[in-house]
Amino acid sequence: MKIVIAILSPGAMGSAISVRLVEHGARVLTLLEGRSAATVNRARAAGMEDVSPETIATADLILSIVPPSEAVGLAKELMTHLSESRHKPVYIDCNALSPKTKTEIAGTLAEQELGESLPQLLSKFQTGIPDMYPKAYRWVAEMREIAAFLDEDKAAAMMFEGAAQLYDRLATDVVNEGKECGNLNGFFHSR
Repeated sequence: MKIVIAILSPGAMGSAISVRLVEHGARVLTLLEGRSAATVNRARAAGMEDVSPETIATADLILSIVPPSEAVGLAKELMTHLSESRHKPVYIDCNALSPKTKTEIAGTLAEQELGESLPQLLSKFQTGIPDMYPKAYRWVAEMREIAAFLDEDKAAAMMFEGAAQLYDRLATDVVNEGKECGNLNGFFHSR
């Protein structure tokens, strides 16, 4: 079975990538509505298939290859179609963006996924996570004790050490500006 990859958009870079993917057996989808004749011709020459946004949502992978100023808008525009689809493709943002913008796109996609497919979990996060901030300091030592207990299992120990570092970071944030806690609240309550 062929892998199905959607490339948005079918500009020079997207078309060049499509050529390589098609050469290696992939089926490549794109959106050509409203595009120039030159872009349509380039996309077709690169083996891209013009499909609807609903069909884009059925791809295995979606590659976002657009000018940086369009990346957030594209992710938001696709959310309606992705949320209505039973298939959940992997969305890969291939754009030259700052970490802040990448985080915004990831947040948009994750928030939609939580809100659509796991509303009960989102509801628990909305109340449980903020309730944890003032108590975060209490779990730093506990997580480190568990990490020490699991020391022979390096992967497990690292997970608990990572949790300790997260709780420590949140505890520090609570006594300072609360910016990171505010960002988490904004994410969970933006639905």
